[in-house]
Amino acid sequence: MGVSGRYKLVALLAVVLVATTAPAAATSPSLRATVQALRAVNAFRESVQPSSTSPGIRGSWSQKGIDYAREIAVGIISASVKKVTLPDIKFDKDSISGEITNLVCDDFKVLSSKSTLEAGTGIALGASIAVSCSADWNYRENIWPHIPHGSGSVDLATSSSSLDVSIGVITVDQKPNVKALSCAANVDITTLDFHGGLTGDILNLFKGLIKDHIHSAMDTDLCNTFDSVVSGAFNKVLDSFTYSLMLDLPGAFNISTAKFGLMDTPVVASDYVGVNLQGEVVNRDHPATPPFSPNPLPTFDASDADHMLQLYISRYVFNTGAWVFFEAGLEKIVITPAMVPSSFPFKLNTSDPTFSSIAPGMAQKYPDTGVELLFASTSYPSVNGNTSVANLTAPVSISFAAATSPSPSFAFELACTIVGG
Repeated sequence: MGVSGRYKLVALLAVVLVATTAPAAATSPSLRATVQALRAVNAFRESVQPSSTSPGIRGSWSQKGIDYAREIAVGIISASVKKVTLPDIKFDKDSISGEITNLVCDDFKVLSSKSTLEAGTGIALGASIAVSCSADWNYRENIWPHIPHGSGSVDLATSSSSLDVSIGVITVDQKPNVKALSCAANVDITTLDFHGGLTGDILNLFKGLIKDHIHSAMDTDLCNTFDSVVSGAFNKVLDSFTYSLMLDLPGAFNISTAKFGLMDTPVVASDYVGVNLQGEVVNRDHPATPPFSPNPLPTFDASDADHMLQLYISRYVFNTGAWVFFEAGLEKIVITPAMVPSSFPFKLNTSDPTFSSIAPGMAQKYPDTGVELLFASTSYPSVNGNTSVANLTAPVSISFAAATSPSPSFAFELACTIVGG
């Protein structure tokens, strides 16, 4: 059989494979399939720079993306600081003793906020806040008959108050984790509305005590609450994301898991936060290291900072999947005469003119006999390309067998590489 005949046969069989196993792809105008016959099965390997620390996926959040995350964070903080109960205040001054009790702040609002990236440190969050509180008060003269004396309530509100915090981003068990680095709260009470009748020096005494106490207590309590929210609620949200995905494929192909764990500590720069993700498909029962490494990926592109997220995906992600299935012996398919559509221009039969012209020896030995084809990968298929186009290269062998009884009779085999993109 001449070389031109082999090219003709393999090209036709490749079309059969595409037509019977992936009809949707076969109609795509962007798909082209060429077969180069008699090439060595190991002619192609992905060209990479070996690096055990290179990620399969690299993501970057721009300032715009961080601002969006800030809005979510502010919502979590607001929900967590719905009610703050402060300790009672007791005093004894100039023969007057009294106390302020049931001091509760239950109307915490974030009026505005902003976020700033601090390169090499973390994310700074600044917020203008407002707080409304209420309390009960009472006092009396220490000496009998304890006059004057009285009791009542007080409402208070703040303005020009602020909360400035810094959040660090780390990696724990290949998952992102945040921690509070610093916190500064400044609560300024501007409105005090007493109910129950206080006048003169006693009124001024109560005002001074309330302001001093709440300034100090609220500053401390807000920062303690913030620390708790970061270590608890924030990390609970981050932990809820999936960092590995079981690939639920049919039958024997249900063996793999895609992993997206963090490979190192996220990078905080002045204009983005970057993460390196594993981006690898593994055999979940028999994990092994593939014989290739991820190719280097770009970092943040400042010219595209208007988007919240930039995501670079290496061909390593797809190639590890192909390698897993190849190692498991799953990259093969048998095509029988019954699988070829009736509309196809030739039949898988030794008597078919097209087939008999390119494999006359098989036609003579097995006249008018069906032909079975076994397509099998001889090496793992690989994806290559750039940001504009992707190419699939699949080294395969095609075994031809006469459909004889009780079992097919092997005739010959071709080795080739199928390239599509």
